[in-house]
Amino acid sequence: MNRPGKSGGSITVGLPKPVLHFVGFPDRHGRAFVSAVKVFGPPAFMHQRWDRRAQRDIAPDDTVVFAKGDADQPVSRWNGDDQFYSPDACDAS
Repeated sequence: MNRPGKSGGSITVGLPKPVLHFVGFPDRHGRAFVSAVKVFGPPAFMHQRWDRRAQRDIAPDDTVVFAKGDADQPVSRWNGDDQFYSPDACDAS
């Protein structure tokens, strides 16, 4: 979609790029997390558990990596704590 820019030109607005989500990893230093980063790359988002919030955050073309289970597992009754991961949790260094 093209929209007029401030200078009279146009800017292209596209769909967001698919991103990578990790679900259920206990921390960002454990063996499972490090292995997942080696295979898939660093996540854009980390979700403490498979809950309604995680489901809302995931777009149809996104990739989701589960520490255990898959998308067919029961959805947690409670949302995960946003503060569970530190602000740099997605920094795989």
